[in-house]
Amino acid sequence: MDQLKILRINARTTFPGGVESYIKNVNSMLLKKNIQTFTFEINVTDYDFDYGGNYYVVKKDNSPFKRVINDAYYDDYVYKKLNEIYNNFKPDIIHLHRFKVDY
Repeated sequence: MDQLKILRINARTTFPGGVESYIKNVNSMLLKKNIQTFTFEINVTDYDFDYGGNYYVVKKDNSPFKRVINDAYYDDYVYKKLNEIYNNFKPDIIHLHRFKVDY
């Protein structure tokens, strides 16, 4: 069997916390089991985070209204970048996490 690949897609509206630490720790454990991960993050903060391994961050404007638009509507750049990552990485599993709107 080929090496298992997991693409994680996360959205973040605050400074890095438990969710991001969890993803980084799980990525580390999976890598030790020869499972590749790639984390794609939509981020509306000024805080960066190293997920370990392969990751890519898209920065977006922050406000409740803009967040609704950013999460719910088509964005050409986000789509193209995610599609490029998907086609190059060819994941077996996609894990969507934390897509909500904070008011």
